[in-house]
Amino acid sequence: MNTQPNVNPNKRGLGSSFNTLGYNGTAPKNQAQSGQEVYLMGKGIDLGNITAMERRAKRKLLTKTMMMLLLEIAKKARFESTFHCQDEQTTADGRSYTDFYCKQRCCLICLANRKAAIVNRYLPVVEDMPDPHFVTLTVVSVKKDGLKLRVDDIVKAIRTLIARYKKRSQRGKGIKFYGIWCLESNFNPLRRTYNPHIHLILPSEYAAQTFKGDWIEYWKERGVKIDEDAQHYRKVKRDRKKDLIEIVKYGSKIFTEPDIAKRMKSKLPRKPSFLYVRALYNILLAMDGHDVFNTFGFPTPKQEKPGKMVKKVTDAIDWNYDLAADDWINEELGLRLAKYKIPDDLEALLTSRVNTDFE
Repeated sequence: MNTQPNVNPNKRGLGSSFNTLGYNGTAPKNQAQSGQEVYLMGKGIDLGNITAMERRAKRKLLTKTMMMLLLEIAKKARFESTFHCQDEQTTADGRSYTDFYCKQRCCLICLANRKAAIVNRYLPVVEDMPDPHFVTLTVVSVKKDGLKLRVDDIVKAIRTLIARYKKRSQRGKGIKFYGIWCLESNFNPLRRTYNPHIHLILPSEYAAQTFKGDWIEYWKERGVKIDEDAQHYRKVKRDRKKDLIEIVKYGSKIFTEPDIAKRMKSKLPRKPSFLYVRALYNILLAMDGHDVFNTFGFPTPKQEKPGKMVKKVTDAIDWNYDLAADDWINEELGLRLAKYKIPDDLEALLTSRVNTDFE
């Protein structure tokens, strides 16, 4: 079998880069759209925070590129919505604002916002756990045609176990289980298989051992092959926030090394990653209808909804995203917003390591 990825030889850009000056801070008064009143929503991002601006520009570049490729596979409204997410920016008083968030799980910008909100909300729960453990539960990998059913079965399995523990506790026959779990899947390009799996953070080693043992028995009772060594747990890191962030991930591995399993077994150096577009599409479809992030056994921490912040300004500049420029630009002023310079390794990935065939 040919295991060499079919990469897209076309350049990712839609033309030459927008060759202009970088923009940071507030533009000179004679360049701004003076006199016109504009109402801006939210807190905005500090234009002086170069790191934050570059991160947003990188996420926008990756998201825009992925959605362009996914739209070639399927004309779906969510891909179209994500393609245009935060296309437009408005700057005023040294901050950048936008009023459109697609809130789709395939959007890296919205996912970053979601991750921050979840971490802030649930970190106190993890911090209060007496002896938290990070658990990974999985079943054998499947081909594309079996992915949707396998994802459905895995979600059913974890929910069945959780319901079972709840009933035992209510009857006084077991301790109360609680925790956080997340659904995820990755893709093996050599075998053309998918490995949907569950990550959990549980409050004790006993809970981790119990989940692992019951997970193995659950699948054995149903005649499904399972590798007992692939089910594992460990103590949560000293910095508990890091493992919570590990739980709150994208739900799919966006970039994949072509021989990651072989590298991990033989401790070979890391090889360049590829973006497998059709595999990503299959994973997104398989996870439709399921919440990627879930909690159980404890009340959801209360969170006050922030009030809507509205600011009226008279000196605002509008920006539109240009994929060829890797940035938001204002053609009239001849300026770039984030002044983002794509790293060489990311440039190489998006230019020559995008695979549109493997699935």
